[in-house]
This record gives sequence, structure tokens and C-alpha cells, in this order.
Amino acid sequence: MDKRCDGRTQCLDKSDEEDCKLIFIDQSYYKEMLPPGFPPDEFVYVNVSFEILSVLEINEVVNMFYLKFQMQSEWRDPRLSFLNLKKDAERNLVSMEQQDKIWIPQMIFFNTEDNQETVVDEKTIITIIPNSQFRNFL
Repeated sequence: MDKRCDGRTQCLDKSDEEDCKLIFIDQSYYKEMLPPGFPPDEFVYVNVSFEILSVLEINEVVNMFYLKFQMQSEWRDPRLSFLNLKKDAERNLVSMEQQDKIWIPQMIFFNTEDNQETVVDEKTIITIIPNSQFRNFL
């Protein structure tokens, strides 16, 4: 099962690489709606972390600085079910097609000139991190 949907064909008919979606999205799923929190009456918890890659400019006169950074966010969406997962999260990359169909937290940077927001584009990498109950069924 670990070789199914690993990006390499092992079967002569290549069937091990067919229908390799990672996320099953129910018809009732509405991506504009916040996922329920834990417990259900709570808001969804989003863990956000930043890594500063470089300081591009510091301007003390106008109290401004420019950074190059990488942001990571983690959340749970119990409305989704997952398929074909691997134990290693780096092997669970969500396709752009499926990224467009799921709720993704949007962040607004109010301390920027134009209140810039996070953007989901081709540079965005979304992976699924299996939890402790993860089981890889045959």
C-alpha cells in the first residue's frame, strides 16, 4: 500500500497511480464556512509560525523594515476525509485542484501598507499531516 500513489508506477497497467486524490470532499462541504473547532462549539484553531529568511531593508527614519519570510499554518478540518496518505507528510502534497476546493485560513497583515493578505497560488504548498490514529489500510 505504501507504493500506491507514490508517483512511480509499479503495476504493468499503471493502476497503482490512478485516482490518487488525497482528500475526499463530501457534497455537503462548503469551503467558505469555517471548520468546527474542538470541542465543536469552539472556533477553529490555527497554529501559525514564521521563519525570517532575510532582512531586506531597515529604514529607521520612517520606522519601516522589509523581510523575506516563510509562513506555515496548521489546522484541522474534521469535515474532510483523507485517502492514499503516507506516514511522511512531505509525501502528502495536495494538488492545486484540491487546494481550490478546501477551506484554507486567510491571514491579513494589518501592519503592511496595503493590509496584504495571504494568497493561495502555485507557490503554496499544502501537505496533510497524519495524526496518531493514522492507519494505512491494504
